[in-house]
Amino acid sequence: MRFEDAILAFDDPFALIAIDEPHSHSELREILIGRSTRDVLVVVFTIRAEGQHRIISARKATRTERKRYEESKVIPI
Repeated sequence: MRFEDAILAFDDPFALIAIDEPHSHSELREILIGRSTRDVLVVVFTIRAEGQHRIISARKATRTERKRYEESKVIPI
C-alpha cells in the first residue's frame, strides 16, 4: 500500500465516511472507503486541531467493503 494511493482516496466524490466508534476512545477516528487510482481502499484517519488529516492506516478493501462502496454509487431513477 502506497501512502500516495491512500491520499488519493480522499478525492473520491463517492467516498463513504463513517466514525470508527470502537477505536475512538482518545481521539475521533473516521473510516473512509474510496477509490484510489488502482483500487478501492479503506483508510482510517483522524483530523487534527489544525485541520490536517492524519492517516492511521490504509489497506485494500475487502470484497464486502467494495460491494458496499459500489452499491452506494447507484443513483435511483
